[in-house]
Amino acid sequence: MPTYKESQGTLEPAKRLRDIRTNGSTKTRYIVTEGGGAASLTMAGGESISVPLKPGILHPLRTVHSDAAPGRIFDGTSGISLFSPRIQAAFNGEKGALFARAKVAGSGTWIDGVNRSIVSISSGGGDAIQLAKTATGDLNSSYLGGSDSFSENTTGYFSYGLSWNMDDNEVIHTDTSGAETISIQTLTMPAINNLAAGQDPTGAGFWEGAISHIVLFLSPLDDTQRNRIHSLISSGNIDATQILSLVGADFVLWTLYPDMVAEVWGEDLALPTTFYAPYNGDEPYNTNFNGSDNSYNGVTPSNLVGAAVFRPGLFGKARQITEATENLIPNPCFGDGTETGWSKSSQLNLTFGTDDPYIGNYYATLTATDVDQSITSQPPISMPAGVDVTLSVVYRGSGEDILIVDYDGGFSVLGTKAIPDSTEWATVSLTVGLPAGGNPQIAAVIGVNDASNLDIGAVQLEQKAYGTMLAYGEEPGVSWSGVAHNSSSVRGSHTVLRYDVTEKLNNNSGTFLMWVKTIAENSPFDTYAIMYTTGANRLFLVRNSGDYLRVYSSNGGYLLTHDGYSAENQWRQIGMTWDDVSGSVLYIDGVAVDTSSSNIFSGLTIGDNFHIGNLYPTSQINGLVDDVTMFSRALTAAEIASIYSSGQPYDPTRNYT
Repeated sequence: MPTYKESQGTLEPAKRLRDIRTNGSTKTRYIVTEGGGAASLTMAGGESISVPLKPGILHPLRTVHSDAAPGRIFDGTSGISLFSPRIQAAFNGEKGALFARAKVAGSGTWIDGVNRSIVSISSGGGDAIQLAKTATGDLNSSYLGGSDSFSENTTGYFSYGLSWNMDDNEVIHTDTSGAETISIQTLTMPAINNLAAGQDPTGAGFWEGAISHIVLFLSPLDDTQRNRIHSLISSGNIDATQILSLVGADFVLWTLYPDMVAEVWGEDLALPTTFYAPYNGDEPYNTNFNGSDNSYNGVTPSNLVGAAVFRPGLFGKARQITEATENLIPNPCFGDGTETGWSKSSQLNLTFGTDDPYIGNYYATLTATDVDQSITSQPPISMPAGVDVTLSVVYRGSGEDILIVDYDGGFSVLGTKAIPDSTEWATVSLTVGLPAGGNPQIAAVIGVNDASNLDIGAVQLEQKAYGTMLAYGEEPGVSWSGVAHNSSSVRGSHTVLRYDVTEKLNNNSGTFLMWVKTIAENSPFDTYAIMYTTGANRLFLVRNSGDYLRVYSSNGGYLLTHDGYSAENQWRQIGMTWDDVSGSVLYIDGVAVDTSSSNIFSGLTIGDNFHIGNLYPTSQINGLVDDVTMFSRALTAAEIASIYSSGQPYDPTRNYT
């Protein structure tokens, strides 16, 4: 059991249990532990909470902030220092952002003729970054020599910020009304020795009013992120986990109260997530194919080819990655609730349901009063001799088999495959080579017996040696070749999904995780992820040669390999870690399956392009991807196992231990 103690006053790097109280009511409880384990804590009102603890980590157990909870009062005669060695070591003068939530004591304070500082960061040489009000009543921000102002006269809380990025020689100040570029400059802030709330770098310019929150980001914020943080700060309902979910973990939050200051580091509250795409979207999943490709912290695709289609996934929706194809079955999903395009044997009952269809509005149910009953696609499809064809059937329940048959010169069965029982929608696929001569007339057959109760959600027949994701004329990027629900469905483009992760990928140490589910693994090469810049700088996570999962480097060949892998008809979590010191590890379902003593990125400089599920323009996985995540350090085996075993979507605001 960890040890802890209660304390009041400024939060320092001590080990303690802390209550933050406002207006006599407990609003936030933090705990910092000396050991691991768990603590059973009693909150105000008698509520008991059991909390897993990680040594030396600040845990926000409950956070409720509002304007009813005032910030720290500054009377115009003094400020407070927020400086610490940790701040000094972490501060980045080349890239960063500073935001604050404050208010003045009264309307007269705006025009009292005194320059007053909300927050300032300074070095020993007089260089400073500052958010302040001017003697004439404007909000002013400054980065070294550049400064600019916004007019302001509110007596309520306001939010104000400054973002700098010397890669672009740009400094931007911003409030809720918008953003403006202060100046173009090449100066950067040197090492700092002071950070203060309510006073300027000279120890004067004291704030008169209240300050409730100050947030220092260790990287610049883009327009979307600035708008998000302004909205959050302006609402007065702000805590560290909300900042994490909106803009990322590279920040320090100071929450100022009348009697204390709480300091929260984002990196202590969550894993260092630099990219997380949950691929979520709205219901109903069978007819709504929309969703988002964006990551939680605002990374958007840099290249999209083919329609963005989102289907039922492991956690809500998932992103479809597949090849161009033509589905030759004219009514693949019984979309009009009729037998159009199908014939049935005499002892087979064919009905249509609408509860939980796989796609569209209907599915077919097959039952029989005798053995060897079936439905057959009609009319037979004329196809070239000697080509490969694949039949894929999405089903639920129990059946007998699927068949590919040829009516050329009579009737012959070219191939058959049993249908495994399944209580969920699943896919069974069959690939055959057509006869080398003649004029093949091909049809799909689905067989049942008198013990069967089989739902059919979709059927696809395509001229390929492996199955792809369903092409259905009602989906985005797919069109009917003729009459709807009575002609083939054509998907004209391969899927390409690419991001620019130049500032998100750490070549020296990192982690990549994703969930994947494929339709059929007859294809020779599936690219789960590829990271590359130009020329020979490439790193692949692939499935090839049947059932091998491998990490391939253009600088060193196959570096990590696991035999016996399959994601066909099942969700698998796959990923890898890399580090200059500890080496690299390949993971499947939270378990390490291969290791290397070297960093898989050795000899590579990668970051511009990050493909998910494809190697442009080919090698699509023909399946679904979900919860794609990247971290700026190599996670431990325990952290990866915890993410996998949680049974939940990844949470960027959670500390997995």
